Amino acid sequence: MQVAIVDPVFRAALGHFVWHVRLAEEMVRRGASVTIFGRRDCGDTQIEGVRTFPVFTPRPGTQADADKVLGPYNRYVQRNRTVEQELRALPPAAVEGIDLLLVMTPREDELTGIAAWIHGLHAHRPRFVLVELMHANGMSFTPQGVRIGNSLKALLFRRGVDAIRACGARAVFGAMGEEHVQSYRALSGIKIVSLPVVLGFPEAMAETPVRPGKVQLFIGGARGEKGIRLLPAAVELLATEMPDSTFAVDISDPGGADLAPALAELGSLADRLPNFELHLGPMDPRDYGRRLAEGEVIVLPYDRSSYLNRTSGVLWEAVYLGRSVIVPEDCWIEREAGRLGASYATTAARGTASYAAELLAILRSGRLDPKVAMAAGERFRAANGLTVAADYLDRVVGIPLAGG
Repeated sequence: MQVAIVDPVFRAALGHFVWHVRLAEEMVRRGASVTIFGRRDCGDTQIEGVRTFPVFTPRPGTQADADKVLGPYNRYVQRNRTVEQELRALPPAAVEGIDLLLVMTPREDELTGIAAWIHGLHAHRPRFVLVELMHANGMSFTPQGVRIGNSLKALLFRRGVDAIRACGARAVFGAMGEEHVQSYRALSGIKIVSLPVVLGFPEAMAETPVRPGKVQLFIGGARGEKGIRLLPAAVELLATEMPDSTFAVDISDPGGADLAPALAELGSLADRLPNFELHLGPMDPRDYGRRLAEGEVIVLPYDRSSYLNRTSGVLWEAVYLGRSVIVPEDCWIEREAGRLGASYATTAARGTASYAAELLAILRSGRLDPKVAMAAGERFRAANGLTVAADYLDRVVGIPLAGG
């Protein structure tokens, strides 16, 4: 079976791109031949038997539009045109005989370009297309249900979904997390299937024992919206007030220069606080999973406004491991933690000192329940993970991965 993965932002097996790589490796293990069409700087290399093919120009940075009316639409048109042209430039041997095309987390300014490319393949169109829809799509959740929050984004996503449906290949659309399923159903008016969550670490990491008293304050790539600037004050207060606990920050990617002062502060704190552990640098999936699984409590210091309708893989991974979490209130992360029956507490403060004080109060309160966390983990593991996801592809696509 020939499988191709289109991911216009795939660069390397880092962060949650690891999810895509692990799924590709599992398909190879089951007998499929897999190619990833990624960003031009992903390198034409093998990743555990998976060929990566450099295709896409990196997305342009945020721009100020001189024309406030047409500017966003013109950028949408140009990006889709670029994606289509870059896919059309692939050599024929790279696109012939594709049985399954996985389109991973496309944005609204990529979907119609991908659809036009598929349509133009004519006799070489894939036998089956599965589109994983995960980006915020302009729909918002309110107490009254799903509503349009950004009408332009919703319209452009709808056009993209419609274009894929009309591209001439059999297509199925899916999303991870019930809210995303509901929002894309409301946006498109068609069936959106619920996809199993693939994790950034081997499933066996769920057997990793907790380090009693360890609080994982952050793990992943440093980003401003992920609360990196909140961490130095939190580390200093927590490590001082709770000397019998261990606090960890594990950063795989330092992010932009604007975050350098916060990282420097964390480095200084690691030098003088014996119960604070700081890791800066890449983590392979097993190392990442071990660090996460050792945490008795996992903190997501993310900015609420950035995650109103945006998913977090770390939340799913923490629930999979059966760990308690501390999350921002009144956003997707809190709603998903509640839906999964997780052991969780929420934070409201955004100032550095007030956020640190709120974390301290939660950790001292005893309101996080390990038994509730473990029960949620058992339920989540039954329906998610790499094996479940690969089995799902066998079942829903109807083309056995090891078959012809």
